[in-house]
Amino acid sequence: MKNIRNNSIKILIDVLENEKILNVAMDHNLDNILSEIDKKFVTKEVVGTIENLDLIDYVVNLYSKTKISKLNNIVKQILRVGIYELLFMDKVPSYATINELVNISKEKKLYKYSSYINAILRNVDRNITCEKLLNDEKIPKYIKYSIPKDIYDIYVKESVDIDNIDIHTLKKIYLRFNVFKDVEIKNILNEFDSKNISYKEYSGSLIFNYFKVYEIFDVREVIKTDSFLKGYISIEDASSIYFIEKVYEYSNKNTKLMVLDACSSPGGKIIGLMNLFKTMSIDYNSSIRDITNEKINRLNENLNITNSTNFNLNIKDATILDEKDINKYDIVMCDVPCSGLGVIFKKPDIKYNFKKRDIKKLVDIQKKILFVQSQYVKIGGILSYSTCTINIDENENVIKEFLQNTSNFTKIYEKKILIGDSNKSDGFYFSILKRNN
Repeated sequence: MKNIRNNSIKILIDVLENEKILNVAMDHNLDNILSEIDKKFVTKEVVGTIENLDLIDYVVNLYSKTKISKLNNIVKQILRVGIYELLFMDKVPSYATINELVNISKEKKLYKYSSYINAILRNVDRNITCEKLLNDEKIPKYIKYSIPKDIYDIYVKESVDIDNIDIHTLKKIYLRFNVFKDVEIKNILNEFDSKNISYKEYSGSLIFNYFKVYEIFDVREVIKTDSFLKGYISIEDASSIYFIEKVYEYSNKNTKLMVLDACSSPGGKIIGLMNLFKTMSIDYNSSIRDITNEKINRLNENLNITNSTNFNLNIKDATILDEKDINKYDIVMCDVPCSGLGVIFKKPDIKYNFKKRDIKKLVDIQKKILFVQSQYVKIGGILSYSTCTINIDENENVIKEFLQNTSNFTKIYEKKILIGDSNKSDGFYFSILKRNN
């Protein structure tokens, strides 16, 4: 494992100091690691460090006269990696962790910190265990769970059961089966069995009337399968699949449907909806949009891999009105930019960018998108609004204000899915509105 901790340190600096997206930083840095074992080690270490960052920083501050916020960026990450290994990676000998990280500080010519790093890590190794920390009633819950205080307060306000959250449940990855015949489903599961891919059927409280939904345990193996490469299955959280089914159920299926997905990337929701229409022999045409070339390119890849048809793909800013689209669509979907507080256990870097976000600006964008896109809905058509957050200011309050300011729409369905509850899915919110006149 010589030097691979350097990769962990680089990724953590990219994410925590330079505000890069975790997956992007991981992909960029893991290209330098040839061994699959080493890649798994770095991935586990980086993700685990970010997941437990507040608790780790608390431990640093117990033994350091200089608070971690004041330390050199490289020294910060060396200490964080070291404490993560000492507390959470039992199979790594503590002497190896400490010696390797002290050596890295010397390699980077941080000689004045080498003894300091050695002393902090040895003190932690001698005096602290993860169990001891989690049972210490003096440590606030938000630190134990490494949820920044402002996010923790929102969770409490929204009645998220923090004490009984099962982190492993919140990391679950689900597959939406894009085929519906028993023999087709059996063929996919047979391929999984032949490749020793573990799976089990979704067991939460959401009820699916159309799609088969399965939990998987190794995404890397699933995306190599013929079933995935031919578009027979898609990675999609259970909450989003439930949303797709509800949009389908409330749509008018007695006409050729004109559908608009205004903020579509990566496209899972519109792809699932079009798949249902195609399977049920419902005529449709979809306009699929997002704001950047990068998002459109990702959409195009996913549409191609799932053999999607009857769509057009365009770059468009959802906050800018296009008069040609007024009263044109039977279904308009607005999956708006949000704070992402429903998915922080799958994307732990979100919680440390949250402090830097201006929620008011996000809410203003959400309201503008909803107002503009609502003008594209035909009389009798439906408008959906969805987020992957559980923050009332970005969800119910946006819909409440919209309905107060228009007499054209009625709310016909609303659902908030909290993290850590019986649904066993990401946190998610959506509302479906019908245009009356």
